[in-house]
Order: sequence, then structure tokens, then C-alpha cells
Amino acid sequence: DSGGSTAFHYAARYGHEDILEYLYDVDSETITTKNHGGRTAVHWAALHGEKKILSWIFQKDPAIFEVVDKDGCNAAHFAATNGHLSVFLFLAAKMPDLIRSPDNDGRTPAHIAASNGHENIIEALHAKRPNLLMAKDYINATLLHYAASGGRYQVVEFL
Repeated sequence: DSGGSTAFHYAARYGHEDILEYLYDVDSETITTKNHGGRTAVHWAALHGEKKILSWIFQKDPAIFEVVDKDGCNAAHFAATNGHLSVFLFLAAKMPDLIRSPDNDGRTPAHIAASNGHENIIEALHAKRPNLLMAKDYINATLLHYAASGGRYQVVEFL
């Protein structure tokens, strides 16, 4: 498409494993293709909560999960954007470094979850990795700053 996304990106976004398998069989390099924003099919699947697709891609090429887009965001940032807890936990189990990695502005996936009001992810981090709730971005803004600026009362109250 005009943003550089391929059919592989779209199949991942919409959860079509059979199409991913076919496209991969035709050209295995398609799994590493980035669109103009630097996003792979992994980013798209994480953003749309496609855990089954992420599992399939992980079996084929786990290294692709380390790719960040032009903003420095990895798959965990994208899972946190829409509050996809099962995807977030999958990523945390398979690639633990992803959930603590900052983007180009120093925001971790926890900052993104707080900003978007995804208390489920904040609670999961509190239970498993409470130190990640203390993260600060490059201007020293905490999760509490992000939750407050987004008007996310429940997350503010939790933090």
C-alpha cells in the first residue's frame, strides 16, 4: 500500500495464519519486511491483539521481535497501546527485554499503557515486575504523569 505495508502485514493484522503461511512459503524474506514507518508484521499483530499470529511468527523468526520502528517502538509498545494483555504477557515471557525497552522519547510500554488507561497491563506489571512502574522517560515523566495527562483516573488511583 502507500505506506509500504505488504500483504503479509495485513494478514498479520487481521489474524489470517493460512495466508501468512502461504506468503512465507512463497518468499520467506517477507517476514522481515518493514513499511515506511519501520513497522513489521509483528508490530501490526501486537497492535491488534493477534497472539496466535505472534506465536506463529516467533516460531519462524524470533529475532524479528527485536525490531523497532522509526519511533523506537517495539511490539510491546504496540500491545500496550491497545491494552492487549495476553499479547503483552506473551511478549514478556518470550522476550523480557521488550517490556522495559524505551522508545526514542524514553517511554516504555508501561508509559504507553498508563497514558491509554490500560490498568490491566499496569496491574500485571505490578504483580510480576513492579520495578518497571518506576520508569521515567527522557524528561523524567513517570507513569503517573502519563496517566494524569491522559485523564486516566483508574490508573492514577492504582499508581
